[in-house]
Amino acid sequence: MKRPIFMSIFAVALASMMFFACEKPVEPDTPKDPDNGNTETPVDPEKPGDTEDKDPIEALELEGYAIFFQDRTSWGATHIYGWNAEAGSVTSGWPGNPVTGTVDIEDVTYKYVDMGKALEGKTMKLIFNCTSSQNTQDGYEVTMNRHYFMKVTDDSAEEVDPYFSEDASEEFSLSATSASFASLPTGGKSVSLSSKHSGWTVDLGQSDWIVILDENGEKVTSGSKSDKAQYFNVYAAPNATMSAREAAITFATEDKTQTVEFAVTQSAATAPLLSQWVFRDNKNTYSVSWPVMHVIGATDGSAGQITVVRGEANADVPFECKVVGNNPNVSTMVEGDYWLYTFDASVSAGSVVAFNATMAGDKKAPKYFIVEYLDGGEWKSAEEDLLTASEDASVKYTYKLSGEVSTGSPDTYQYTTVMQTCRFTSGTDKLQIRCRAVGNMTCDGSVQDINVKTSSACSLPDFGFTASDVQLYPDVAITQTKSVLIIGNSFHYYFNPMFMLREIAWSQGVDLKVTAHVKGSQSFEKHLQLSNTIEAIQKGGYDYAIIQDQSKNPARLADDPEGYAKVRENCVALADMIRQYSPSCDVILDLTWAYPNSDNSYGGYGSYENFDQLLYDGVMEMALAADCRIAPVGMAFAQSRAEHSGWSLYFSGDGLHPTRTSAFLEACVEYVTMFGTEFNGPDVNCNVAADRASYMRDLAESIVFNNPDVVNPKEKDDDEPEEPEQGDLPTDGWYIGDVKMDEASAGVYTATIAAAAGDEWTIATPSGVYGPATDGQSTFAGELALAAETSAKFGYTGTYSVKVVDKGNGVVEYSLVCNNASLRLGNNFDNNNTQWSYASSTYDFVNIADNTYKVSFKTTRGKYWGIYTVENKKYGIANGTPVLEGELTRAASEGSARFPLAGEFYVIATLIDAGTIAVKLEVAKDINDALFRLTGSFSSDAGYNDSASYEFKNVSANTYELTIDAEAGTTWKVHSSPFAIFAHMNDGSAETSGKLHTKWNGYGKMAEAGKYKITLKIGVGAAPFLTYECIKAE
Repeated sequence: MKRPIFMSIFAVALASMMFFACEKPVEPDTPKDPDNGNTETPVDPEKPGDTEDKDPIEALELEGYAIFFQDRTSWGATHIYGWNAEAGSVTSGWPGNPVTGTVDIEDVTYKYVDMGKALEGKTMKLIFNCTSSQNTQDGYEVTMNRHYFMKVTDDSAEEVDPYFSEDASEEFSLSATSASFASLPTGGKSVSLSSKHSGWTVDLGQSDWIVILDENGEKVTSGSKSDKAQYFNVYAAPNATMSAREAAITFATEDKTQTVEFAVTQSAATAPLLSQWVFRDNKNTYSVSWPVMHVIGATDGSAGQITVVRGEANADVPFECKVVGNNPNVSTMVEGDYWLYTFDASVSAGSVVAFNATMAGDKKAPKYFIVEYLDGGEWKSAEEDLLTASEDASVKYTYKLSGEVSTGSPDTYQYTTVMQTCRFTSGTDKLQIRCRAVGNMTCDGSVQDINVKTSSACSLPDFGFTASDVQLYPDVAITQTKSVLIIGNSFHYYFNPMFMLREIAWSQGVDLKVTAHVKGSQSFEKHLQLSNTIEAIQKGGYDYAIIQDQSKNPARLADDPEGYAKVRENCVALADMIRQYSPSCDVILDLTWAYPNSDNSYGGYGSYENFDQLLYDGVMEMALAADCRIAPVGMAFAQSRAEHSGWSLYFSGDGLHPTRTSAFLEACVEYVTMFGTEFNGPDVNCNVAADRASYMRDLAESIVFNNPDVVNPKEKDDDEPEEPEQGDLPTDGWYIGDVKMDEASAGVYTATIAAAAGDEWTIATPSGVYGPATDGQSTFAGELALAAETSAKFGYTGTYSVKVVDKGNGVVEYSLVCNNASLRLGNNFDNNNTQWSYASSTYDFVNIADNTYKVSFKTTRGKYWGIYTVENKKYGIANGTPVLEGELTRAASEGSARFPLAGEFYVIATLIDAGTIAVKLEVAKDINDALFRLTGSFSSDAGYNDSASYEFKNVSANTYELTIDAEAGTTWKVHSSPFAIFAHMNDGSAETSGKLHTKWNGYGKMAEAGKYKITLKIGVGAAPFLTYECIKAE
């Protein structure tokens, strides 16, 4: 169905544009006149607005209203996601509706998304994205009652009038004749040119640091005459020198009779060394300079820059440079090519420069690189640090890439940490360091091919990683060299305490040769499976190893020693593996810090003090088991919080990670723990304020020296352990603990006993003591055996009714009933007042049957939940699971369940054992506004479709219907976008009715072609949550 064009008139807002040349769309040869049906924009009577072939929009034959947009993003928008607070997803689920195509309007190319008839009249906020990157978190609000024309950059979306452009003046002129840029520019200068009577050219002279781009992001060197003003942007590359610079650009008519000068000035950069590259919220400083000029200035504003250079063999072959997300990357690197770091600084003989970096490469990228520095006109490397490639002994390298790069999941990357020391024997007038590809191997083992652009990118990872850090070390005498292994996660790369540790040690006369593997969210269990970690350990020869577990694992171990025993076991396994390859290594376990989180949940432990105590207890247990020393970083954090509450120790983005100041404290504590000496050399502050750095050094010494029993933990002296008191067996009956049981009938005994979670119990009788087969058994029913040297445990705090039945032959059966356990529902129903602790929750469960409890509540779709006990122990599930009926466990306490629909519900919880609660979600009241959509193989994407064209309609109480035309073999599921898939019990089910579940797998199948009516029924109370009928219409 064709739609008329409705638009508002907007002044053209010319702003600095982001540019990224992904793939230039094909430009259709379509006339550019507007539609006569426009009711708001005046129609030029001279334009044949009623001629269909003159209207590029009418020629598209859209199904509904469309979003047209000039794509000025650096990453290339491929989808539009629309949402609102009431419905969640209004378009398809993330990433939304894909780009339908492109169209040229008034010589400007627009991408467009046909939003379809189903979205007509709906209000939503738009997020332009390419799945992994997006232009804004909140979105631009529209109501789909007309077409929209927009200009989209990395950071904004604004509406424009595609049929308005400024008339050119009679004179050959520019709208501006000068531009001034900071040393690290954050955008371009927008300029319009009037050249009504002649074509024109532009001469940049010798200023290769300037580029001019048109509105489509193409370089501008000349143009044609036009009655309209011609728009473009002037950009300057980062100034990597400590001198200001200027340039003159000349615009001239073709016959050179008229010229206009455009003056450009740029300020000087600050002194380099320290120079850093951190890619965070500053993409506008390199989103043009990298893809167009292949230059990235030091993001701290110092006089340093990164470029890429071809080796001699391929000098004429261009690179393909992109910004993906926030990450600068370069494709088609091959042997001999290199990253080049250049600094406006001379380096004298005897100087030492530290080169630190984080590097990544895809599977077709070069595998091996060598770090080299220019010294006396010769490229040199730290030869003592070079390794030998396993594929070719002639290939010597400094570091290698894994071929595993992030695709949006924390489990899909392994980056390489590079730490090199460059010692200059001759010196140089301009410091240059390069990372050069060596050998012809790719990360996946194939041979490099300069023509392969897919999966061949080398990249510089974004924040929290520090992409690069280059520092001039102080002139000190080195008295010892030590080899150090560091294994950790984001607590060791936010603001990079590893780089700081190297610098601190150097100032004390110690050269640390550090090998590290750090990856976000990793535990020791995961590190034991990571190839980069294993290879780093197997390198061997380490004097020290600093190991740091996932930030909550030690607290989990202390809070639930049985449920999280693997935390201790994995620490032992990791320490043992390190000592296998480095027998004399001093393994140091980091005691990390309590943190508030952004929602002040303190990791779910209620307070700094409780969280810190659990971390301490857990780390002590791990260190004793693994024979490690402890670096008491968390104790230093606690004292700093008490003494300087105004100093921020926690990254503002999450209330979890360290800031630069606290990363420095972390490094100081680790150094003093390693070497056990005071700081004596020149003060190095690692870019931290001098007064704070001084305090942190003193604090590190105080914490380490005043807590020797923590740093060097030892088992308590138990050379003469006391024999446990056995006591006499009772003579007057059966007992549970100190409570005598009543004999209800022959061989049947009962009692009532109050207990706390974790309390041990056995059944003592005149003939002996009965215990479980497994020590710590906490089930609510089971068997006990005579003379078992084990004890059962109560799983929850409360009052228990105990029943024991003597089965003879030394075996009894028992059952427990606890009907006054205290449970609460943890949730984020209100994002401004989340309830992720027992104390904060206002949703109490009430007892409804033996060991069974119920809570009622109202929620919107997609909210998360879990269950807390009075001890603040959380029971969870794999995060985001839309569970209808299943189990929450202590082992999955890090995750939370998710509600698939909005409405009023009950959660029914049944106690199973200390680590498990069975749960069932029930609907409390009718739901007649649910959003259900059909997903299946009727779409072009057989694996996933969430189009509003397949949306169910509410037809009666709790009942929804959709009729579709289907081909034979069509498969289907139901989607409650964007939070849950309701699937069939079995894949390929052709049943015409049944229950749907939320376990993702299991599709229905329409065996024959035809028209089908699918009816969904939401069950209230104990009825099945969601059932279906799929009937073929006659």
